This record gives sequence, C-alpha cells and structure tokens, in this order.
Amino acid sequence: MLVPVLVTVAAVAVALVVRLVAGRSRRDALAAGGADADASMESWTATDARTRPDDLDLSRFGLVPPVAGTLLAVVFTHPACESCRPLARRLGGIDAIVTAEVDVTEAPATVRAAGVASVPTLVLVDHEGGVVGSWIGTPLAGTVEETVRRTLGA
Repeated sequence: MLVPVLVTVAAVAVALVVRLVAGRSRRDALAAGGADADASMESWTATDARTRPDDLDLSRFGLVPPVAGTLLAVVFTHPACESCRPLARRLGGIDAIVTAEVDVTEAPATVRAAGVASVPTLVLVDHEGGVVGSWIGTPLAGTVEETVRRTLGA
C-alpha cells in the first residue's frame, strides 16, 4: 500500500522538476535572444520598460503622418495582448484620431529600434510627424483626450 503512494509522489516530483527545467530553459533562451524571443508575449511585457519613443520614423512601418487637424495613434500590439485591441477600439472612438496598429511580431527589430519595449505602447503623432505623446500600457482615462485637446487646441 505504501509503494503506490511513493511511486505517485516520485512521479509528481519528476514532473515538477521537468517543468521547472523547461521553463528555465525557455526564459534563458528568451533572455539570450533565441529564435522565438521577439515573437513571444513574454519578451514584450517587460515590467521594467521605461523607454518611450520620442521620435518615430513612420515610414519604417509603412505609415505617413496624418492630415493637419488630426493625430495618428500608433498602437504597438501583440497577438496575445489582451489589452491591445480594446485600446485600439477606444482610440478609434476619439474625434481627430486616426488609429494604426503595428504588430510587434512582424518586425521586432524595427520596433525595438524605435524604442518600443512593451505592449501595448501608444504613440501619438502630429501632422508634421512629431511625437506629441506616448504611453506604455493602457493610458488612464482622459489622458489621451487631454493630449489631443492640448495639441490641436480643440
């Protein structure tokens, strides 16, 4: 009777060790820039991300500045990002904003070179191509609208 219990405990212990080692190996590969490092959601949810794009070359993403009187909201997203789509929808409901989504998995090196380290990242661009606001994560209610009013004088 004691033998089956010991076998079960041993099997659980082995499974936990295997899972721990596999998880550690994946984290190490991501940290070392492994093949799937820039595609994984883990690599785009850096809690210590402090950099925000203060200059954004829109042409690198196939985008152009908006017409005068509007702002372009560039939302850097990831397919597994649960807060990215609601953010893009919310921005689409604000007058004077045109929204463009950039999937970070499609051009990770270009996105990182632009200073984006986490998703969602939102960058507001004026008609001259200048960055007028940027946020890491979902902006607090009213902050984007205030930036729009301040920038466009509306």
